[in-house]
Amino acid sequence: MTRVKQSLITVAFVAAGAVGYHLLVATRPAASTRPTEPLVPLVRVLAVEPTEVRLSVSSQGTVTPSAETTLVPQVSGRVAALSPRLAEGAFFSEGEVLLGIDPTDYELAAVQAEASIARAEARVAMEEGEAELARAEWTRMGKGGEAKPLVLREPQLRDARAALAAARASLSQARLALSRTELRAPYTGRVQTKMVDVGQLVGPDTPIAQIYSVDAAEVRLPIPASELAFLDLPADPLASGDGPAVRFSADYAGRPCSWTGRIVRRSGRIDPRSQMVHLIARIERPYGDAHEVPLETGLFVRAQITGCVEDGIVELPREALKSGERVHLVSEGRLLFRSVELLRLEPERALVREGLAAGDTLCLSDIQAAVEGMRVRASTHGAAGDGGSS
Repeated sequence: MTRVKQSLITVAFVAAGAVGYHLLVATRPAASTRPTEPLVPLVRVLAVEPTEVRLSVSSQGTVTPSAETTLVPQVSGRVAALSPRLAEGAFFSEGEVLLGIDPTDYELAAVQAEASIARAEARVAMEEGEAELARAEWTRMGKGGEAKPLVLREPQLRDARAALAAARASLSQARLALSRTELRAPYTGRVQTKMVDVGQLVGPDTPIAQIYSVDAAEVRLPIPASELAFLDLPADPLASGDGPAVRFSADYAGRPCSWTGRIVRRSGRIDPRSQMVHLIARIERPYGDAHEVPLETGLFVRAQITGCVEDGIVELPREALKSGERVHLVSEGRLLFRSVELLRLEPERALVREGLAAGDTLCLSDIQAAVEGMRVRASTHGAAGDGGSS
């Protein structure tokens, strides 16, 4: 009896649960529905403003001296003296004696030349006296007519005078050779390499030292031939003195340094393989006080060549330029596509010559699967995610 009672109670609970479930389902409220709105991307925008742009051309090169010379003596002999400034890395002034060759032989040659002049002068004086006597004798004899040159000793006098001229030339040559025993600096410069020492025999075929000028330095700057369009380069910058300014920079002595120079000429031709042209920049007094740090020969430098000025140019971030020289604009909440004409494309910016006007709103964000005419929300604060939604 007890078991039957428990079964009836279980059945009653199950039935009550089923009835309650059906009541809940039957009395539940109807779900309300509303249409979903499409997500509109938030994009960064920039107002277009044409302006005047100063162009520049980038290059790089190695500093070289404006003049480089191998010193060679013009006379032979033993090195008797060396200047302390004839040492590697030392500076010297124009006209300074760098090396002295033993002058003894050349001093003796000069004395001999002077003696030859004295003998020649004495001979000329004697011949002039003999000529005067011969003319007087011819007149005294009263033979009449003109005496022959040989009778008047004219050939002998001409020979004596020629010998005197030769003796004077020999003296000049001996003095010149004597002066050349002192090897003087042809310009203000610096010693790159010294090749001799005291006591060494040298001659016209013996290199003494390798030196270079410090009055000016030069840098050969290769640029693509097409970049010449962005430079205001005179036909002869050296003659006009008005070549483009150049700013050089390099890391030197553990810190960034800069120097200024000017383009003075260009190479004689365009390289047929690379289509590059070389511009030669000149830096005056690279070791002078005008520069905070000396511009050392052999230093590798970067260069920015000042270019011409273009007006009415729109300067854009490089990211704003899409494929095919196209940009995206925002107008009345819609995305528009527009083709532009570029003046120049640089690593960080694009310079637009045609296609944009003042007041246009440029889209800077990169929208994935962009479609012309799609709705966008503009933000000028630059915090929006590219092509995202919020």
